[in-house]
Amino acid sequence: MASAPAFARVLAEGRPAFNARVAQARSRSPRFDAEVFSSFLRERVGPLVEAVAARAPDAITAVAVAAFDAALALVSQGLVGPDRRNVLLDRTWREILPAVPARVAAAPGPLIAALSNAAINLERTPDARGGEWVERMCRFGALAASHDELLALGQVLAWTAGLAHYREGALLALDRLPPHLAVAALNAPADSSWPAMRTRLAQERWWSPDPAVAERRWEGFHVGAFTGYGGAFTEPPQVRAGRDGFLLRSGERCFLLRLDVYGWSLHPAGVSEFESAPRDRPAPYAPPASIVKGALRVGGSTWALDLPEAGLEVAATEDSIAVSSPYSYALRVRPRVMPASA
Repeated sequence: MASAPAFARVLAEGRPAFNARVAQARSRSPRFDAEVFSSFLRERVGPLVEAVAARAPDAITAVAVAAFDAALALVSQGLVGPDRRNVLLDRTWREILPAVPARVAAAPGPLIAALSNAAINLERTPDARGGEWVERMCRFGALAASHDELLALGQVLAWTAGLAHYREGALLALDRLPPHLAVAALNAPADSSWPAMRTRLAQERWWSPDPAVAERRWEGFHVGAFTGYGGAFTEPPQVRAGRDGFLLRSGERCFLLRLDVYGWSLHPAGVSEFESAPRDRPAPYAPPASIVKGALRVGGSTWALDLPEAGLEVAATEDSIAVSSPYSYALRVRPRVMPASA
């Protein structure tokens, strides 16, 4: 640890306790790799502790201990190492955490855990834009005035990077940010009215203050893939309208599909939930959705589908539409109503 003297000093002073932690991790996890752990301490934990030492020297020990324990957990779970694919987790430790040393010093355990967990979730979520999350955290993280604001920012940016199941929590997290940072995080015009924007975000699943995002989603997108190609479906999925997304069935497994203007995510669901769900959940303002001659018709608008006409089925919630086909492992999904631009 010659290049990380502060961290080396903490390790030397607490050697018996640190060695006991490592021994316990080895006994509990057959996946624990001592060489990977040593490398992670040297390449990721050491630089983080040194960054904190330069800004908040009184917090060196607390940060070193929290980072050491986090590294133990990550290595024990096989989440880091040269043969792992958790690029975002590595970038979080290499780029995000060292860039906000004062915030890390204020709450090292919760902050390291929360940002690492967000990186892991983004890595595991199909179509999530993890690189975007890292870049925007690096861009806006320094604007967070406290560790609580940084935690809230991380949650908001993970949502806008594609974690649809973060939606409710991210909306609450926005309330913990100052308006100027909330507006910037959402890539909205700087002169936007924050109260009006916050209200629309809560009310309209398919609206974004970033026009490019909303326009892209109006074109629709594909959800899911065959298990042989890294997807979740063993058979082409059937779809029903849930109360907070769509309920899907593929083979013997059922899923809840959460989605909005920023992305989508799949979660386990029960067979009874799927079987009791309708195909359509009408709303007074929502136009009817149907399949007509192999195309999707929503009110007076029609969209061509890149699918064979036979067997097409449509399900609709109050604000979203999903089309399934016995010939495709991917659903075609789109908004039911285009949000107003202003």
